[in-house]
Amino acid sequence: MTRKKVSSAERAAQLLIADRITKARERLRVTKQDFANAYGVARQTVQFWERGDHLPPAHEIPKLCKLLGIDANELFDVSAPALDKDALRRELLELAERNRPVHAKEGAARKVPTKRGRLAAPA
Repeated sequence: MTRKKVSSAERAAQLLIADRITKARERLRVTKQDFANAYGVARQTVQFWERGDHLPPAHEIPKLCKLLGIDANELFDVSAPALDKDALRRELLELAERNRPVHAKEGAARKVPTKRGRLAAPA
């Protein structure tokens, strides 16, 4: 399974959230194993969260925050570092190019609907 490529800003945010999860768990003075048992996941899952390899599923954030005794705002309050606007623009355009639909890229034949609803190459 291949991992999704993330930008440096996304990675920095993941690491900040991971650090907040770790610090909140350590404040409670519980082991990863005890926290994992309470949460209902494997210890390795908690380890992935705390390393920033994965983030908890969005629908489980309230449960995570409740068990850690923190507010979701505290978990996600990521103050973005000052970014070079040119570098940010280049990164955004690079991401846009990678995610552009195939038919929108130069040289690709785009199929258009006909009167009967079928797709055909444009004339």
